[in-house]
Amino acid sequence: MRSRTQESDRLGPTSLVEKNGPRVLIVDHGEGRAALLKAELEARGNEVAIQSAGALAASALADAAASLDVVVTDVSGDAAGAQSVVRQAHAADPSLPVVLLAPPQVRAAAVDAVRAGAFDFVSPVTDVEALLLALDRAVAHRRLGRELSRLRNTVELGARHPGLLGRSHGMQELLRVLDRVADSEATVLVTGEPGTGKEQVARALHRGGRRAAGPFVALSCSAIPPELLERELFGQVKGAFPDASSDRLGALREARGGTLFLDDVQALPAELQPKLLRVLKERKVLPVGAEREVSLDVRVVSAASPEAVASRQLREDLYYRLGVVQLSLPPLRERGTDVLLLAASMLELHARAAGKVSKGFSEAATARLLSYQWPGNVCELDTCVEFAVALTRGERIEVEDLPEKLRSTPPASGAAASPVEGWLPMDEVERRYIQAVLEHVKGNKRRAAALLGFDRTTLYRKLGRDAALAAHRQGLRLDAPAQK
Repeated sequence: MRSRTQESDRLGPTSLVEKNGPRVLIVDHGEGRAALLKAELEARGNEVAIQSAGALAASALADAAASLDVVVTDVSGDAAGAQSVVRQAHAADPSLPVVLLAPPQVRAAAVDAVRAGAFDFVSPVTDVEALLLALDRAVAHRRLGRELSRLRNTVELGARHPGLLGRSHGMQELLRVLDRVADSEATVLVTGEPGTGKEQVARALHRGGRRAAGPFVALSCSAIPPELLERELFGQVKGAFPDASSDRLGALREARGGTLFLDDVQALPAELQPKLLRVLKERKVLPVGAEREVSLDVRVVSAASPEAVASRQLREDLYYRLGVVQLSLPPLRERGTDVLLLAASMLELHARAAGKVSKGFSEAATARLLSYQWPGNVCELDTCVEFAVALTRGERIEVEDLPEKLRSTPPASGAAASPVEGWLPMDEVERRYIQAVLEHVKGNKRRAAALLGFDRTTLYRKLGRDAALAAHRQGLRLDAPAQK
């Protein structure tokens, strides 16, 4: 006779991925509780799939692990099978929690399974509320693990590329490309608005590649008078013209074995562009006044504004030769909460340089950082943070410490209460975790404390004044009565 579990409930590639609630997989050992448990969990807002233990394949679990929040399995009739589920779950994803249903008579087997890596075990009959709490804790643990994993990836990328911190999609994609092309010899053209960090990209490419031990030479084509730019770039020989009293290597040869960064390359005079094109093609340079070319060993990274590229200030063949790889830096106003991650890093550096202690930005100051449009991009942010550090008298940057242009910018609606996705020191991770649990249990402090593993006094202490205010703005009832 066919059980109540239908094929549509079974684990599959589309069984859970389009759902929105906590995603639970029940591994059925034939004890007859799976369908009832599924109905109970779905009534509480969970999305549930059932898979027979006998048919559970490691490959199928691996395919579905990314979409799961928790696995539930019964240990009462098959202790070895329960431990097998734990092993398969951890093989698919080490952070995937497994909750065991264990009647009192098999607690010893359940304890062994926990030692093997299960998240928790509860009685499936006498303590339904304990099961729901265990699942809530497992889901919260799983989601915090994902958040920490994303943070760890961001920190690792940021450690490899200081000055290019960011969790926004555009920056994460840029950092991945940097890792892939850093060891290449291909020329790179970086475009972006002034102040977005184009030189930081060039330095990251240099540090991450095989030329890291060589020199990094930066030359701004717009900062040098056109009549001097040729000798600064290509070099000169003594006597090439009346005031040429000595040889000059030029930036191309000074960067030998390393990287030359040409900033504002669109300012290169038209008569010099064919000469640079030949240098890039032939890997040789003819210094001013010389009769013979000199071989080069240098990687060229250049930068230009988007408008310069669009207006074709560079001749087309040089443009493509400079930009074998082309990277575009997004403006800071399009990077969302990256501004907070950058501001936190800058605050630490400037506070240390000033001999001050700073614990971050107040909620109101954070709202101003998020609302301002940053026409000067990362460079402007850095000067604003340095200004705030110079003015502040406390351990936290307040609105009155910010430059007037930020103080006069109205905070965006809901900005201060929005989840902070960019700046996440460990105390902030814990605070967000607590707030997420409170929201999940609709502000019930007793249930939240049980999920988190501490009493209500500790809950209030860990929330702190700012977190309590944020929770209040989100409508969380910290004094709500316990739900039955």
